[in-house]
Amino acid sequence: MKFKFLSLLPLLSVSFYVNAQNVAINTDGSTANSSSMLDIKSTTKGVLIPRMTAAQKASIMTPATGLLVYQTDGTSGFYYNSGTPASPVWQYISTGTAGPQGPAGEIGINYRGAYSSSVNSYTYRDAVTYSGSYYMYINSTPGLVGQTPNAYPSTWTLLASAGATGAAGAAGAKGDKGDAGDGFANGTGGAQLILTNSTAPYAPGVPQTVTGDVTISSTAVTSIANNAVNTNKILNSAVTTDKLAANAVTIAKLPNGASNTTFLRGDGTWATPAGGSGGGASVEVIATLSGAQTVNFGATDDVKFNTNAATPANGSFNSTTNSYTVIQPGFYLVTVGIATTGINIPALYINGTATDFGTTSIATTAATYPSRSSLTIIKKLIAGDVIKVGLYNPATSGSITLAANGPTTLTITKL
Repeated sequence: MKFKFLSLLPLLSVSFYVNAQNVAINTDGSTANSSSMLDIKSTTKGVLIPRMTAAQKASIMTPATGLLVYQTDGTSGFYYNSGTPASPVWQYISTGTAGPQGPAGEIGINYRGAYSSSVNSYTYRDAVTYSGSYYMYINSTPGLVGQTPNAYPSTWTLLASAGATGAAGAAGAKGDKGDAGDGFANGTGGAQLILTNSTAPYAPGVPQTVTGDVTISSTAVTSIANNAVNTNKILNSAVTTDKLAANAVTIAKLPNGASNTTFLRGDGTWATPAGGSGGGASVEVIATLSGAQTVNFGATDDVKFNTNAATPANGSFNSTTNSYTVIQPGFYLVTVGIATTGINIPALYINGTATDFGTTSIATTAATYPSRSSLTIIKKLIAGDVIKVGLYNPATSGSITLAANGPTTLTITKL
């Protein structure tokens, strides 16, 4: 059965066509599409879906699956129930995601300024100017030095040629002034240096004043500031004969006190060798005991030499530690004489290590100190060596006494 409804109001011209399968709503009287239950057709109007807030949407009782509404607040737009009436899930109908990014465009050229035959860093797509024209590097091998753009088409391609020379002006007429060239920037004072910038194309930078220990004059003469080269600037053992030209270090270059008759001591001062400018032996130590010294058997004890009658010229004597420290290297004669009441063996200690031993005690007729022993040796010593004398007693118990003053002596002579 088919029914046709015509509007009774003159202002309405919409036709409704209803049959058992579908419904058509239009203004041209056409029937509904056979595949659609409701076929709405218009070229001037649309379909208005129910509009409501999110709260109103949520309050719909048992919404049918697929129910469509338009939400007016929050994330506004069309929502449909993708769930069930008992468990609705309101799904927002989005406008879709952005498409993938398009491919990257072609790499541009890198302008390097005027061509230089000494630059070894030109590479693909570097552009330069040469004889008024523009060229681009196209060779797959970078850094081809000296291949001028106009003579090596396999390395450089022409981008733009220099324009033709204009016609000469009328006789006597002066041409227009050309553009200012890319000259160097003016400095702020004399004797400044112009350095290239740290990035390509390494153009000349702003003039800089030379600072630090080395200065340069307006005539390009360099000089080192007074006292600029000191121990803080020189590593230990850095100044060797390989670093100094022959005869470069003269007396005039050395500190005050240096001469052809003096030597540099370990403490950094200059001194005259003992015996005057002609050399000779120097008695450094003539030491004795100021009082008798008791030494236990079976032990090694320092001999307490604490009275020195000599003035050391090549070292120093410490009466507290009973030691002599070498300043001037060379050969030294060491003589030790010991007078005791028992058997003993003197020992020479250098830097804390026993290096030489004297004779064992020799019995004498003396009633107070009947034993005598001695040690005489020549040693080659260097600056900083420390000399001490020890006394070893081979007995296992008891003690002996060392004689004071004359009988027990230490003599050190720089040869």
